Amino acid sequence: MVRALQSADPRSTPWVQYLLWRQGLNVARFNFYHPGLGPALEELPPPKTPPTTPPPAGGEVDPPTPKPPVPEPSSFLVALGMLGAGIWWRSRASRSPTRLTAT
Repeated sequence: MVRALQSADPRSTPWVQYLLWRQGLNVARFNFYHPGLGPALEELPPPKTPPTTPPPAGGEVDPPTPKPPVPEPSSFLVALGMLGAGIWWRSRASRSPTRLTAT
């Protein structure tokens, strides 16, 4: 933990990210149960934001390509399939199991 807090970017380590998440759930409770760790996490430098790329010279940004719509089955076909499966299951359950007889 000490190595993670003393690294160049301590917020990028998974252990520190987890502790910050846990502290964010209930700060007072976390600081009560971890009196040394709570203040150390609060003294961390703010997170580094990645540099943003400037828009093209023309100022126009290409819109994201739309995803094609996914067709959904009709409700009638789904209901018919479920009804057929139910009828098949009941007819199968009502049959007596076949027994092999030794001759």
